[in-house]
Amino acid sequence: MLVRHHGSARPTNRLPASQRPLSSLFSRAVFPVDSNRLRLRNRVLMVVAIVLTFVMIERAADTTEGVIVRNMAFGERFLAGDDPYMDPVRGELIHGPYPPSFVWVCAPLATLPRPLARRVWCLAQIGALVGLYSLLRRRLAESSPDLVRHMPALFTIALLLVSRFVLRDMKGGGGNLLYGLLAVFAIDRSLRDRQVLAGLALSAGLLVKPNLAPVLFFLLLRRRWRTLATVAIVVPLLFAAPGLWYGTEAYFALVKRWLTDVLTYANLHDLHDSTLVPEGMPAAESAMNQSLRESVHRLLRPPGDSGAYDIHWIEVAPLTAVRIAQGIALSLLAGLSWRALRARDAAEVWFLGLAFLPLCLLLSPVTWKAHHAVLLPFVFQLVWMAKRLPSRRRWLIGVFLIYYVVCNLANTEVLGQEAGDYMQSLSVVAWADVLMVLAAIPLSVFARQIPSEPCLRP
Repeated sequence: MLVRHHGSARPTNRLPASQRPLSSLFSRAVFPVDSNRLRLRNRVLMVVAIVLTFVMIERAADTTEGVIVRNMAFGERFLAGDDPYMDPVRGELIHGPYPPSFVWVCAPLATLPRPLARRVWCLAQIGALVGLYSLLRRRLAESSPDLVRHMPALFTIALLLVSRFVLRDMKGGGGNLLYGLLAVFAIDRSLRDRQVLAGLALSAGLLVKPNLAPVLFFLLLRRRWRTLATVAIVVPLLFAAPGLWYGTEAYFALVKRWLTDVLTYANLHDLHDSTLVPEGMPAAESAMNQSLRESVHRLLRPPGDSGAYDIHWIEVAPLTAVRIAQGIALSLLAGLSWRALRARDAAEVWFLGLAFLPLCLLLSPVTWKAHHAVLLPFVFQLVWMAKRLPSRRRWLIGVFLIYYVVCNLANTEVLGQEAGDYMQSLSVVAWADVLMVLAAIPLSVFARQIPSEPCLRP
């Protein structure tokens, strides 16, 4: 006979707060269920964001060096009719990797007083963060509407994981967040069949950051013909337009020299022989270049006169090292392309499109750490996946922790100059990019398993 105990408390297995696992307490704090705690969390994050915005703007105004200062000098020399690549202070060419069309960014900044220009550019970078937040929130609302209320926390976690790169980009004024936004906006609009608008956005990015070119290959795989046609028309026109101010003959002399130097640099075999590097192009002197080609070279070749740590495991011929790097790059491109061709679900296609961002960094001959700010949207997708898929959550969180320690904390400020330089020589940031691309290939299948709207077939 069953006896019903009226008024008795329902048994529970919940532990007191002091005895709950740390992971459970963290999850409840970051992703609260209670509406009051949810509002409190959002207010705290909003206050922190506002304070950091003011700090960043004032910090930018006080900056007397960095990429933005060199960019403004580039624009000033162009507007004056001088060689924009020739730094009169150093007496040598600089900014070699940037195309002459880079003046579309540099010239307007050069017309402003420097403190004002630095503030304006910092505000533009913060605006890019806001733009990425808005775009990613819209995508989240479509794929996982129940997680929209946790968008501030998800975005904050992703931002923390790439914080070192974002802070470098914001401090120096590199603008990589802006260029990344243009690429991500182009992918989003093209997949929504707003292809001309997508082509205009991507054209603006390519004019100043040609290393975004792998995004074009993704759009080719998805048969976004109108986007590609728009880029094919707009980029040549805007690329040539500065010649109307500078003088056609002089401008195309700059273009010819830039193309020659870029192609020479891209085809170098012995990367650590500084005598072979065209003037204005970066040598491998402190292992700062985190491209795939440089990273493989450091493992398989002695540093020569580069000044980097000698970390090579075995020694191979320079051409062999280059071919190995090219083999890895082609394998990564083939794997992502195979998934991008087969994808039919909107969430999966979007995920794979963003996975081409780390591939852009790996394939570029020159990749600085600040360039990795463009990883923010893809890292956000990984954080979303960890929250959405319990079966993959534990190992993804483990990967996030390792990534944060190795790519954010293993620096000269924390480890000291010698240990930080050694970690840089190991190219841990570049190899993390490789792992991201490799992980994206199987993880895209799990993105497909999360219910979403069907996408347009290629």
